[in-house]
Amino acid sequence: MNLRGILYVGVIALGGLVLIGSLLPQPSPSAASSAPVSSLPASTGPATDDEAQLKALVSSVVASAHPADDEPSEAQMDAVARRYEVAHQRDGAPQLGSCTLLKGSEHDACVVARYTFAKNDWRLARAGDISAARNVAWCLSTGCGGGVAPQPIRGCAWRLFIFAYGSPDQDSSDGENMKQECGALAQTDQLMAKSQSLQLFDQIPALRDRGYDD
Repeated sequence: MNLRGILYVGVIALGGLVLIGSLLPQPSPSAASSAPVSSLPASTGPATDDEAQLKALVSSVVASAHPADDEPSEAQMDAVARRYEVAHQRDGAPQLGSCTLLKGSEHDACVVARYTFAKNDWRLARAGDISAARNVAWCLSTGCGGGVAPQPIRGCAWRLFIFAYGSPDQDSSDGENMKQECGALAQTDQLMAKSQSLQLFDQIPALRDRGYDD
């Protein structure tokens, strides 16, 4: 079956919605670990509450003095997002959202989503990475907690693209996500998404090299 046939089957399969869990990758917890404290005398018995508290305090000071090298600050993440916006302002790349009005954990999650999308997801998805393509589809359909400007039709196009890709990494969640996110659209919007998904196969070299026809 050629690509148009696969995508036609995909659009037909949108009859029922299947609720699924979020695919948004969650930010990794801090990799900083507690360093051993050699200056404290060795205990010959069970640690007292005071001794345990002292060790915890010293360990936290050591850890804060040596933060994980691979965990960027919010300012660094914002800088990556700004570079993305400048680099892609004319090539049709998805627009990032704004986290300014969000507070607490919602703000933090939004900043990480913007950073991850700008630094990795969009670039890797366009290189044919199926996991990054899932993230792009999810962010376009849902907005990634404010990190990306929602474009549900475009998100559906990426879901159809993933479904028709036939990657060895594909699993049942890909079909379920397609049904949920594309099934929420009107029929005319689904047809528009199908057209956009065909354009993705023309735009991504990794897929052109596989010899798909349209």
